[in-house]
Amino acid sequence: MARNMKYIKLKYRGRSYHLSEDYADKLYLLAYFLLCDVTSSAANSIKWLNDPSVDYAAINFAFLEKEGDIIIIGRESAENEYEDIFEIKVNNLIEVLEKWKKLYKEKPKEIIITYDGQHVDLIGKD
Repeated sequence: MARNMKYIKLKYRGRSYHLSEDYADKLYLLAYFLLCDVTSSAANSIKWLNDPSVDYAAINFAFLEKEGDIIIIGRESAENEYEDIFEIKVNNLIEVLEKWKKLYKEKPKEIIITYDGQHVDLIGKD
């Protein structure tokens, strides 16, 4: 991995994924959104992202807010919800959700979420 690449590793244990390494700045917000709110239903999140009439959603762990072509992900339970946020482009989040849907079904031993400061990617490893 590139030197300035941030990442989080998720390990498959039992019947679900769990964080196994450091939170890598605010990338943990995306990881927990996937683990707690998306799980096996990525299609619902993709549908929401493609709906121009909705610009805010509060889920279990996270809230998502659309601002143009950016999605703000924050902690729903935070006192100041905008204090701890992760921003990602809508198209990139859709890509992440599509990969998540595929990887979640395949159940690799490890999913690595990488972030180079502009783009997020998911990699499955056995």
